[in-house]
Amino acid sequence: YHGLNEVITQEKDETCDYACNKLGMVCVENQFVYLNNCNAMKRNFNCKGCIGGVTGEEIPAYGTAKGKPQFYEQCIVSSPTASKCNARHWSTQRLCPCIESLKIANVTTSFSSTDASNKTRSDVAVIIIACSEKALMLSLKSLLKANSDAEASSLSISSIDIIISWDKQC
Repeated sequence: YHGLNEVITQEKDETCDYACNKLGMVCVENQFVYLNNCNAMKRNFNCKGCIGGVTGEEIPAYGTAKGKPQFYEQCIVSSPTASKCNARHWSTQRLCPCIESLKIANVTTSFSSTDASNKTRSDVAVIIIACSEKALMLSLKSLLKANSDAEASSLSISSIDIIISWDKQC
């Protein structure tokens, strides 16, 4: 899958949402199908074996808890997958399908004036090319945070033009 990053959760009981977000990416649930197999798991974990047919929203996963001996150091896959990005389990690390939250983000700023409070006013144009609704929402949240950070400084944004495009190939 073009643009898919295979990311391992760093801790047991960690969600893929968290693992991907730490790297500036988003988890895409419909891409678990590419990771829910023994070959993908063995590429990423030192599996002693691979157990199929296990059910759970946190699958595919790697067993890391000695308290679950039947799954310890085993790659765990399911058929079919019902994996969720927000699922986690106390005894496993997960393999997560992450994509860049923004494939491209160009920000062009042209400063226009200084107002009475000595804040520099600017017009901003932002181009967002997103791969999913989740990526778009994350991008818009980042844009709003940047705007509030700018208002806290000496910059005041007078207008923002946003152009949104979907990229079906990422």
